[in-house]
Amino acid sequence: KATFTNGYDDKEITRTLIVRDNDYKFELSGDNAVYNGKVQGLKVAVADMGIENALAQKSVVVYYYTDEARTQQVEPTQAGTYYATVRLQESAYWTEKALETTFTIKPRPVEVVDLVAQAKVYDGTTNANIQEIILNDAKVDPATGLPTDGKGIIDGDSVYAVGTGYTSLATAGTAKLGVKDVSLKGDDAANYDLTSYSYTEDFNIQRSQ
Repeated sequence: KATFTNGYDDKEITRTLIVRDNDYKFELSGDNAVYNGKVQGLKVAVADMGIENALAQKSVVVYYYTDEARTQQVEPTQAGTYYATVRLQESAYWTEKALETTFTIKPRPVEVVDLVAQAKVYDGTTNANIQEIILNDAKVDPATGLPTDGKGIIDGDSVYAVGTGYTSLATAGTAKLGVKDVSLKGDDAANYDLTSYSYTEDFNIQRSQ
């Protein structure tokens, strides 16, 4: 109530006071995702927001960068660690808040599942001429196009394996064919982690004439 001393009648003045929430926090999940060939990112929940929580949840954004100075903004699709900034800009209901963190996409595990080798005639060695090292493919949901598990080569990615072939025997007969010193090559090789190349198969070493 305002009281005047200049002869005017007292007058009641009503004001609306809006208190903006500053006690909220960000709860993060989804770090250490496995590479899947798509854009990925952190899941952010706005917790302890007293008012307009649904609106705050829709308004929060996450920016990703390749550098700690946060000057090179990107969409996180490749395996590696990104610098992230979670931000909720101020509104009539809450104050602005930002959180700096990191987000990691882990390389996708792959393994050797088959070998293609040139036929061998006994030569007294255990050498084998490997023509192709076959890696496991990712299983994909046909409806979404997304992988259904966390391993295997994504369709369309350029990645292949190279290595040295060997046989378990140096004599003619049926031996085991294997491969050693295997490494991944190709434009997308950095998105994958070769976890096993212990695969072997029966292989016939022919007698020399």
